[in-house]
Amino acid sequence: MAEKKRYTIGMFVSGITDYFTANLCRGVMRGAEELDMNVVVFPGKYLYRDFSDCPEKRYEYQYSTVFSHVDKENIDGLIIAAGSIGCMTSEDRLLRFLEQYKEIPSVLVASNYEGYTCISYDNKNAVTEGMEYMISKAGCKCVCILDGPDGNTDVQERKGAYLEVLRKHNLPFRSTMRAQGDLSDSLTSRQAAKSLILDNPRMDGLFCINDAMAFAAYDVMKEMGLRPGIDVKIMGYDNEQRSMATNPPLATVAADAVLLGNRAADALLKRIEGGEQGSLVLPSRFIVRESLGEPERVAEHGAIEIRESLWEDFERIFHHYVGKNGIAKSQEAFRRFETLMEEVRSAIEGDLLLSLSKQKILNCLDDLFKTEAVIHMDLEELMYYIDQQSKKALDNRIHDPEDELQLRELLTEIYKRLVLAVDKRYSLLEYEQEKKREGIRDFVRSSMDISEASESSYAAILNCMEWVDVKNACLYLYEKPIVHKDGDVFPVQEYYTVKAYCENGVSRPVPEAFVKLPRKLLFKNAAFGEARWFSVLLPLYFCEENYGFIFCDLSEGMFEEGEFATGQLGAAAHMLHLMNINEEISRKLEAQP
Repeated sequence: MAEKKRYTIGMFVSGITDYFTANLCRGVMRGAEELDMNVVVFPGKYLYRDFSDCPEKRYEYQYSTVFSHVDKENIDGLIIAAGSIGCMTSEDRLLRFLEQYKEIPSVLVASNYEGYTCISYDNKNAVTEGMEYMISKAGCKCVCILDGPDGNTDVQERKGAYLEVLRKHNLPFRSTMRAQGDLSDSLTSRQAAKSLILDNPRMDGLFCINDAMAFAAYDVMKEMGLRPGIDVKIMGYDNEQRSMATNPPLATVAADAVLLGNRAADALLKRIEGGEQGSLVLPSRFIVRESLGEPERVAEHGAIEIRESLWEDFERIFHHYVGKNGIAKSQEAFRRFETLMEEVRSAIEGDLLLSLSKQKILNCLDDLFKTEAVIHMDLEELMYYIDQQSKKALDNRIHDPEDELQLRELLTEIYKRLVLAVDKRYSLLEYEQEKKREGIRDFVRSSMDISEASESSYAAILNCMEWVDVKNACLYLYEKPIVHKDGDVFPVQEYYTVKAYCENGVSRPVPEAFVKLPRKLLFKNAAFGEARWFSVLLPLYFCEENYGFIFCDLSEGMFEEGEFATGQLGAAAHMLHLMNINEEISRKLEAQP
């Protein structure tokens, strides 16, 4: 019986360091692991972007060159974040771009375009709920919007929900109540937020299309003497981890990009194998926090007992941890949570005195807090969960003064341990940040410590990648640098030169059969062998010169520092190119009589 083929799928995304993309990739990674597929991520940034307003990013158009390496011979299917890569251009230009890949089975995520299989969020319901809260509960009368590029269908749908609620409440909307950011915490988004404040002195509410732009608005408001959550109520979208840590915590919408990626991987496999797969809309939920004033819990936070399972409780509290590590790697932390809750429920519902269960509960809590999950817990969700469980216990034991006293002592001990766990979380984060700073220093020094343009110098470039936990990598260079200007069509390459590779953290000589690879074998090189892999392809460029690309593991470190690392490697490739030129000139001079 023939062995089942392992498919290689590609992902077209914007930038691997942004929150949405990183979680989308983690979801696809989880799905690919379950379905036994290889994945290569192509972070092409933004198609046809006009850089006139952000000259500091003027060479980022080079990222879009990664899309040119894909065709039906080397990729079996594509997951495309069309709304992300196309948010800076028109819908017509985006659809013409997608047409180039029509022969490859594809699934679009967080986008809705006719004729494509689309996996997207329900952008309307949670935004509507949040806007209703802002107007009816927080009392806002002048709610402005900080939105994003018109080419993004998520932006359009969220904005549509915002306008619909304003109309329902007969609240005004003028063109000056809307400003356009770039979906990031950038100078562009800050300037847009500032224009809203200046143009709308009576603004008392602000809906930001995503959390990143809400963070930009926070900073601008504070600079202008306004108090977020008091002078202006603010709501975002995405539930980024830092939304809990802002002052005040940001009300937002939780839309699970990990689930989105997981479902997209499953849908793509069905398409590759010729099965029917319709479009799918995933739920989202509104989360009320202090940026809308003193929060009033909404119906979504209903009684604990109606939740489907302990796993749902765990994932709600530790959703950032599960998103980062996947279900399989989260099982140990979940097992400890499950044991804890068995003790809690036994204490609440049992006939034994609570004093007999108290120490067991505290020991189980300590075991849970020893895991890495404590770094990523949603503190607000955990505190609400504790509050709900304690209310249930009080209701059951209100007629027993001794038990009630024991319960209050138990809660005091739980909160003490929670304070210590939070302190541990910040200590661990500080430690990780210091390790990262040391890694960056060593990486910069090593990548620039090049004395000659030899094969060993190319290998040395890859040996610098351990600080971002990259163990498998392959360095591809073009026969000569390609001068690629903004707006030019990047020339399709038929063959690629492999200059160096490392496998499991060890640099190895490039096998002769892999030195020059045809396009169809681009993702079948010696570095990754036969094992299943999850990787990223990033361009190596310096200003207008494009030297090639690095094809390597997409690790957690790369999600955080991959773009910085690639920029540094591009500078190293530029240095090696100049050394090659100098050596060639020296040889010619020496050859002269």
